[in-house]
Amino acid sequence: MSFAVKGEFSFEPINNKKQLEKIINQKFKELGNKTWAELFRQKLENVKNKLDSQNREPGALFLTGGASRMGFIQNVCEELFPNTKFVRDSQPEIPISRGLALWGKTDYKVAGFLEKVEEFLEKYLPEVIQINILSFEDSLREVLCEKMHKFIRSYILAASIPNFVFMGDEEKNYKKL
Repeated sequence: MSFAVKGEFSFEPINNKKQLEKIINQKFKELGNKTWAELFRQKLENVKNKLDSQNREPGALFLTGGASRMGFIQNVCEELFPNTKFVRDSQPEIPISRGLALWGKTDYKVAGFLEKVEEFLEKYLPEVIQINILSFEDSLREVLCEKMHKFIRSYILAASIPNFVFMGDEEKNYKKL
């Protein structure tokens, strides 16, 4: 069975196990010359090794997304985590869709927040700075003076005592070469 999309494209859906197995077992350059199953195993082994190094074991694995229906997914999970409960929804694609919707909503809210920050920076920040400039100036002067004093002191001491090595803030911490 073949389908046409607007008469320009046609595709034939995978409708048998043999076709699916061929795709799953095909090595892809983009996957580091690995198959989907090999890459999944490698990534899950990385997770297992990390958990083992922390002496931890998951209480349950939640398999989500349509790909979790592929047989090798649960097989690899069971092999690497034999004492772990596996939970898979009857419609595993739904959590992925919900996650994408939540991400979209969050992205929308973040964009709105960034707009409000930009508005604040443009409209109100100059006024806040103008009102508080003297206290900003005093704080900045104090910090700069302290830093400059330490720098000049260490420079003068190092230049006037060339056969000594500077070891800290105090003169007693100079060591003769």
